[in-house]
Amino acid sequence: MVDSATRMSSLTRVPIQQTLVVSHARSREEVDELLQRGGSLEGADQYEALVMRRLTFHETTCDILRKSLQNRYNKGRPWKKVELRNVEPSTATNAIATCMSVDAIEEIQFVMNNVEVNPKGWNSIGEGIRSNVKLRCLRITSVLEGAGIKMLSRGLEGGSFLKILDLTWCTFASDDVILTLARGLRTNTNLAELHCMGCNMRDDQLAWLVGGLANHPTLECLDINGNKAGAMASAAIARLLESNLPSLRKLDMSFQKGTQRLQMPVLSRALVASASISILDLSNCRLEDDDAILLGQMLCQSSSTILELFIARNRITDEGIISLAAMLPHFTSLRRLSLWGNPFFDEGARALADGMAENYQILDLGLFRHFSSSDSIMMSTQLNRAGRRLLHVQDPVPLGLWALVFARINKLSFAPVSTPDIMRHMLEDFIFARNDEPSTLSRHQMKKFPAGFFADPAGPINKATARFRVEDDLASSRATEASSGPSCIAI
Repeated sequence: MVDSATRMSSLTRVPIQQTLVVSHARSREEVDELLQRGGSLEGADQYEALVMRRLTFHETTCDILRKSLQNRYNKGRPWKKVELRNVEPSTATNAIATCMSVDAIEEIQFVMNNVEVNPKGWNSIGEGIRSNVKLRCLRITSVLEGAGIKMLSRGLEGGSFLKILDLTWCTFASDDVILTLARGLRTNTNLAELHCMGCNMRDDQLAWLVGGLANHPTLECLDINGNKAGAMASAAIARLLESNLPSLRKLDMSFQKGTQRLQMPVLSRALVASASISILDLSNCRLEDDDAILLGQMLCQSSSTILELFIARNRITDEGIISLAAMLPHFTSLRRLSLWGNPFFDEGARALADGMAENYQILDLGLFRHFSSSDSIMMSTQLNRAGRRLLHVQDPVPLGLWALVFARINKLSFAPVSTPDIMRHMLEDFIFARNDEPSTLSRHQMKKFPAGFFADPAGPINKATARFRVEDDLASSRATEASSGPSCIAI
């Protein structure tokens, strides 16, 4: 039976077709039979995720589930994910204890809306975090209260095996709950990702939580999307960034809905000092023109490591976009910039087109709306994807390697821009770089190339590609190229 619960399995990228869903619509005997069959792999070997929704976990059902989990592991086909959703309240503790008692699952998710989990259930979670070697990801959606959070925090202390803790949509019952969680995080040494999306935490509560991550040795992703960050949280995050966490790569602070706005002067200075952040999401944070300028100045720094910046759905007008566009040629690290949903118009888009003409790094500029300059912006990003920056490096790319560049272009999709148009612009830039003067390849000149020169798999470009892939010596590559006749840059 497939129901709405199957969609949750996409969190671990398990296709719906590979998810076994056991729901309350079935009889108790049928539930037990399905769990037993899933464990024995009889007619269920295609399933990789198990979702149990609104079930009553009698003692017999718990025994069958435990054996099912262990049998799958013994046969080399353990469940990649097991999920409990809103099970019958009186048996929720038994269900949780059963799932945590078997060290054979990579990811476990408990969705307990309106279901109270007693201390025994939380103790099972805490013990499982500490002892289960296979468990890498734990997702919980529930009301977090004193006794439960103490057990969870105790499990996080020290060197647990858990890599991902996802508390999305959890409700923190009091300030003490967050302080207790922060204490557990402070001594944790293995966690790679912490997700607290949509928890509705206040500014001061976020500051306490982030403070617990100071000097964390392994944290790679911090997601506080959908809370109420303001001045205190901004200062705490700035201190976290300035501590130069060695592994922190992604910071998601989008959709902040508190009365205060993020303090971008503080954050931008800290981002300059950070040597690890590569993905920054500040979408829907009520950023204004001055904030965009501060972010642009930060990206101009040679020390910037940010590859992807999302500032969609903010309050950035033409004025801020024009200032940001003027800095585009100086962005040395950025590869993706998302600006959609901001209140700017054609004037700002024209400035972006002018800036992108001199930016050779950005591969994706997200606008979504169509502007008069959209085609020009798209052409610039497509040329960057094709490798335009190779034409502007200090040391010219050896002629013998250009077949590789053009062969790569053949494999990429540039819709709605045609591949021959990309080729023509690249060749024009090549002539300009070699001769220091503008040059235009006409369609008549393009026709001088042999038929199928750009796209034919058996054509000169792809033959040269195969040849250059196995010839490491540059001199040998050039000699081979010369003996093969006209090449794509001998014009």
